[in-house]
Amino acid sequence: MRVSGSGVRERPAPLVAGEAFDVRRALPGLLVGAAFAIVVSAGTALLLYTGQGFMRAAGLLLGVALGTLAAGLWAGSEPSVHPGRRWAGVLLGYGAAALTALLWERLPALHGQPLGGALGMLLMLAVPAYATGVLLGAGTRARSPVALLAGAAGGVLLAAGTLIPRLDAPLVFTLAAGALAVAMLYERAARGGTMTGDVVIVSGVGAAGQLGYAIAERFLRAGARVAITGRDDAVHELAAALGPGDTVIGVAADLTHEEDAARVVATALERWGRVDALLNVAGGLGVVRDAAATTLAEFEREVQRNAGTLLVLTRAALPALRQSRGAIVNFASPAAARPTATLGAYAAAKAAVVALTSALAAEEKAHGVRVNAIAPGTMDTAQNRASMPAARYVKREDVAELAFFLASGAAAGVSGEVITARVETTG
Repeated sequence: MRVSGSGVRERPAPLVAGEAFDVRRALPGLLVGAAFAIVVSAGTALLLYTGQGFMRAAGLLLGVALGTLAAGLWAGSEPSVHPGRRWAGVLLGYGAAALTALLWERLPALHGQPLGGALGMLLMLAVPAYATGVLLGAGTRARSPVALLAGAAGGVLLAAGTLIPRLDAPLVFTLAAGALAVAMLYERAARGGTMTGDVVIVSGVGAAGQLGYAIAERFLRAGARVAITGRDDAVHELAAALGPGDTVIGVAADLTHEEDAARVVATALERWGRVDALLNVAGGLGVVRDAAATTLAEFEREVQRNAGTLLVLTRAALPALRQSRGAIVNFASPAAARPTATLGAYAAAKAAVVALTSALAAEEKAHGVRVNAIAPGTMDTAQNRASMPAARYVKREDVAELAFFLASGAAAGVSGEVITARVETTG
């Protein structure tokens, strides 16, 4: 298969209450929680060591830490904050805390300065707490509330029982920054290989031999939960063939109707509480006729079948996709750029798919939703082989792999692209 395309952007997605706890996905959250608890414990101990009024001071210091954590969570929830900057910010915050702790120990005169305590509180507690909050506020999958709290509990125990009594405070802060660096590297290395727990909607699953079915299979193998939709009740049997009901569900829907599209999304949300990716596979070639002989009704049906269903289902799914900062993958055709005789209506419909993909990518950039399209060549299906025996085919599995890549974190930097996929050999 040959592919082409490039772009820029990232996709985070939060866990919701009640999701299964996965240690591999939660490891960054565990480390972030532990690092935050360690620096708060160490910073509080260091500031109180030379202070007066233990109980009052402890309440003040912990209040500052939690208050700035809350402020960071609020700020980090804004979709404009890029993940790279979040990680850089939190590492700088912890580095500043380590330097402040070093100066606090080495320069006792700071303790008696009017601004010394305030500066120490700011740099040892407030800055790391705020930076942690910004990172967590982005709500990435790996940093669930469960992981954060578990890591924080472990961090408090580790700091109070081992690190603070035995190590210099600056080293404690530095180790916490090191743990965050490990979390960042782990998260980046893990992107793209799995979509465990993610919820994906795949339209256009009408038969086991179609592209939509192969795409659903690929996401299920990656650990995702999949809602498939087709025009009739056969979709329920297809869902049962794909997997158990806790991982895949089928929804019969006519996506030319807004109420049916809304029901598809509502079913996925009711079952799993989130939507991370939308695969708009529904469509197809319905009119093979010279443009001069194509009626307006035929033309409108072709556009509705390909671009109309995409728009209707995308509109229904966008609120959930914005919340998860998810991904949309549409399906265009090489005919959109290079129309051929008798395919004028189809080419126009797929050109509309390309235009919608570009517009949506630009419009949803601020919400963190990535939008791309695949333009596959002639699909290797029994129907196509019977009607076009001399054509060049692209395997469904290859296109499904490309769709998975575009929906996964591995394509965090790709949005607004139309990627052509074709083969160079005949069947």
